[in-house]
Amino acid sequence: MVTDRSQEPREQQAEKEGESQRLLKVPKPGVDTEGRWIKKAGKLLYGYKRHAVTDTEGMVLHVVTTAANVHEIANLEEVLREAGLPKNTPFFADKGYASQANRDLLKEKRLRDRIQKKATRGRALTGQER
Repeated sequence: MVTDRSQEPREQQAEKEGESQRLLKVPKPGVDTEGRWIKKAGKLLYGYKRHAVTDTEGMVLHVVTTAANVHEIANLEEVLREAGLPKNTPFFADKGYASQANRDLLKEKRLRDRIQKKATRGRALTGQER
């Protein structure tokens, strides 16, 4: 006896659809499932970001790797926790790390804040801030 799909109980239909959706999510071997897309300078890039702490001579003290779509502001605490920088060390970073929370974190860890300043709408950077 042949039944029409419309005559099947809804539970069986939902079960079959769920199985087919699960099959679509199976990753292929060799495919990176943790990397993410980011748009930078008009180009789409896939991969990761490295957040590294180095000393003045370029020796790497600690590295944290995140997906490309994770913003720098969120990772400063993790990077500093493992780097073990001595007190009163100047901490240089680009504008991606500029936030009040990160500046407060540097004060808490007694590091000298050398994060680049960001211009805001309607307020340009002064000569000293550049």
